Amino acid sequence: MTIDDSIQSHLVTSSPWSLSYYSSGFNKSQLVKFQDQADELGCVAHFQSILEGAIVNTSEKRSVMHHACRAPHHSFYQSQLADLESLVDWQQSGSFSFDHIVYVGIGGSFLGPKLLDHAARLMGLSSSVTVSFISSIDPHEVYSTLNSLTVSRTLFIVVSKSGSTSETLDNIEMIRSYLVQNGHSEASHRNQFMVITTQGSQLDDESLFVKRLYIDEAVGGRFSISSVVGMALLALSLGVSAVHEFLEGANEMDQSALNPDITENLSLFTAFLNRYYRELCGYSARAVVPYCSALTHLPDYLQQLICESLGKPSDTLSGPLVTGGMGPNIQHSLFQHFHDSSESVPIQFIAIKRASSPEYQSYQTVLNQHCVSQLVSFLKRPQSMGLAPKPTSLLFTESLTLKSLGALIAYYENTVTFEGFLYGINAYDQPAVEYGKSLMRQMESADVDDDLLRSFQALMD
Repeated sequence: MTIDDSIQSHLVTSSPWSLSYYSSGFNKSQLVKFQDQADELGCVAHFQSILEGAIVNTSEKRSVMHHACRAPHHSFYQSQLADLESLVDWQQSGSFSFDHIVYVGIGGSFLGPKLLDHAARLMGLSSSVTVSFISSIDPHEVYSTLNSLTVSRTLFIVVSKSGSTSETLDNIEMIRSYLVQNGHSEASHRNQFMVITTQGSQLDDESLFVKRLYIDEAVGGRFSISSVVGMALLALSLGVSAVHEFLEGANEMDQSALNPDITENLSLFTAFLNRYYRELCGYSARAVVPYCSALTHLPDYLQQLICESLGKPSDTLSGPLVTGGMGPNIQHSLFQHFHDSSESVPIQFIAIKRASSPEYQSYQTVLNQHCVSQLVSFLKRPQSMGLAPKPTSLLFTESLTLKSLGALIAYYENTVTFEGFLYGINAYDQPAVEYGKSLMRQMESADVDDDLLRSFQALMD
């Protein structure tokens, strides 16, 4: 068998994305074993039960419904599209004219929309609306953003599923204070603020927001990009047709995740590959390295999605630490560590074959040559020194569109779901994060009864 044939035989595809695992170190003979394990564990049947609304978030006694936001037959999808169409109608009515949006949120309410907005713009999709994001409560970030705006033509979109996220509430207070200081009456604020929250939250207040969109409690924040959290921004920037395209790609990837054949189910295969890295090879971290500027924010997005979902104790091992960055940049930084550190870090390279415009293709080819040369260097350089190759894989697609981006997001979400099955981890809660929030609530109260908390607070006073 030639190298060409061998590489072709080490491909797994769920359209429009393919994964080459030729350089992963994964022995193809393991496929039969992994297929038997997938069947024995009922991975696909378990995934099907999630799509059908089974209670899988046991700590909160909830279903996990982010898939329903992109399933055309589901009421979630239909009501969401109706809300987004109404939102665009309101935008086009001109009752409040804006050419700038500021998204105010944190975590999943920020990372997903930021990834989506940046990707759409670098794909060359034109919009008359500029978008900024405020997540940190660092006043330097908040006021720097506000000072760059024409505030009278800015729509502020507040995103908080619970309606009680302290950072977001503090940011709302800072923004409203800034508006008053710059001559905008409090009475006019409502016309410039809309909110995305759950029904009945403390932010579900008609007197404060000109528009209110709702996210269901069964849609987790880090899984919320397919809900109104991500799609409202897409609708206001590019129209409802763009929403349809993104959700279509995500739904098609969900359907591929129901294929019981591990070689035709990209998410299930990747979950087993990641388990192989974690349990059999002992790698405690993995890296995601896109060679595509449109995906600049993907590593940060995946860090939350994967670490908050799988970074928990189990009877075997918790999920890995996730790192990464834009390939052309980290070739000159992290790659040195990846090459010569005594501890290997599996790397998933991501590449796009075709540029968004034919006139850019020659440069896209050079970019992909960098990607391929770096991938091969992790195979050949260790071998030249008598060492084992460093593990890598290559995820690629023909072109980056809203549809293929939707499929990419669903691929990672579904991989996390399958990995949760394999590790015996509930991927849908975050107890450690909630504990930190409880300490913050104590500090916000007048009576801090924790000596350690009080001492560190005094240190910063």
